Amino acid sequence: MKSTINVKIICRAVACFEEIMYALNQLQGYAFSFSYCPEIQLCDMGHHDLIIAELGTLKTASAWLDNLRTNTAKTIALTDTEEKGMSLMEIGIDDYCMHGDIKNNLSRLVQKLVCKLQFAPKKNNVQQSHNYSSKLTVPTLNGMNFVDIPNIVRCESDNNYTYIILESKQKFLVAKTLKEYENILAQYGFLRIHRSHLINPKFIAEYVKGRGGYVVLHDKTRIDVAARKKDFFLEKFKQIGPQ
Repeated sequence: MKSTINVKIICRAVACFEEIMYALNQLQGYAFSFSYCPEIQLCDMGHHDLIIAELGTLKTASAWLDNLRTNTAKTIALTDTEEKGMSLMEIGIDDYCMHGDIKNNLSRLVQKLVCKLQFAPKKNNVQQSHNYSSKLTVPTLNGMNFVDIPNIVRCESDNNYTYIILESKQKFLVAKTLKEYENILAQYGFLRIHRSHLINPKFIAEYVKGRGGYVVLHDKTRIDVAARKKDFFLEKFKQIGPQ
């Protein structure tokens, strides 16, 4: 019984991709490998166990399914209406998910198809089970970058923008708030120690006491700990310790 599920994700919008990855993150215990394509006409399908896709018109979807007949992959279509979803199932799609319901419903649909595919859950701990999706989607002028989350040192707020700083010193400026990245990265252990800073505790070299105190990262960056965040930070830091 296999334990790694090979997933193909086909969608245009970065926000849609991020919601799909969020939903996959809810399936603790399974390991996923994935590949991405912005639209079905550009995709080399290869072999996949599960395909989550925006399929366009019924005509386009039908032609795509005809090319997929020799592939044993299960398919979930992303649609805007229930009517279209039902029509897609009539022509051979295994299931569908409304665009506005990806975060709430997609994980359940994937779980159902995973059971049909008879994949074995991994026995690893939660952190290991998230390795499949340990990438952050970062929009760029030319498309998207997929950043390894363990390599993110910190995120810094700049009004409604956020700087993402990597261990390699590479820096991205993204039109999203720090709160949005806190919601994504908290499950990976990142700590919001200040209204302007979200840090990866893996890179903390030292904590210096004070009213709130401050941390020194491995790259010598000094970041204040907000006084109201001090107890939260110290409690979390005791649990994980410096990496």
